[in-house]
Amino acid sequence: MKGLLLGLLFATSNSPTDLSVASRAIEWKLNGDLIANCVLATWGDVQSASGAQVNVQCDSEENVAGNLVLKLPASRFQNRRVTLIMDVEQGQQMTATLWVKSSRENRTQLFESDADDALLSAGAVAAQRSIASVIGNADAVSVGVILRGTGAVTLKHVKLVVAADGDTSLQAQQVLDKALDVIGEHAAIKDVHWTQLQAQAQQLARGAQDTAEVYPVIRYVLQQLGDRRSTVLSPEVVRSLDQRKSSPSTTVKIVSLPDGAELVLANATLPVAASDGRVANNWP
Repeated sequence: MKGLLLGLLFATSNSPTDLSVASRAIEWKLNGDLIANCVLATWGDVQSASGAQVNVQCDSEENVAGNLVLKLPASRFQNRRVTLIMDVEQGQQMTATLWVKSSRENRTQLFESDADDALLSAGAVAAQRSIASVIGNADAVSVGVILRGTGAVTLKHVKLVVAADGDTSLQAQQVLDKALDVIGEHAAIKDVHWTQLQAQAQQLARGAQDTAEVYPVIRYVLQQLGDRRSTVLSPEVVRSLDQRKSSPSTTVKIVSLPDGAELVLANATLPVAASDGRVANNWP
């Protein structure tokens, strides 16, 4: 049955007809229920200008859940901002959530996903999607898609793009500076040299034009402080939550950023101000 599905997958797609071309992209793997119930065909390279294409055909009668994953060495991505970009063509019964993870010695350092943004545009049959992240001193970077549902999904022009250096736009710089000021004033610093971390954040943000490009830098700073509960919410997510906000919470501090995004700091991190006199254990 899987052989038949694979044949149909190649016959009905816009892929190269030479199976040897597709078989070279063996890095992609299916995990979870997808292993038993889905067929994978891939070709191309996520580090090339044209990108890769990935087709997944799942059993149309059984709900599946799992990960489609590609793991790469992190050498060319270290201490850079990266963006995973792809055109997602999914059936009405299949949902796709993009993610990027950096790791060192098989331990996760940072995980970013587009789960919040995907919820805002749920049900899209075809759309360009992206998820941005920061790669620190990782030795591996993994990109992937969480798939849930039945049927098929096709990912086209899948690329992992390294941000170019250059001048940061005024708007992006203002968002980053405001976030760093607030974090430095309120966040608890655990074994991190704050001035050094600020300098790294400014370096990572170089070339950012859209304010959204500095959100992963802000999240990276929070995680370097050992804070995995605080985050930054995009203006789109903030607007969607405005409809459901109740009385102010005492468990978080929420600060508006210049572009309408919100910095959400967990209350447990608030009492201790940032210090300059500590040495970073996780500095690249």
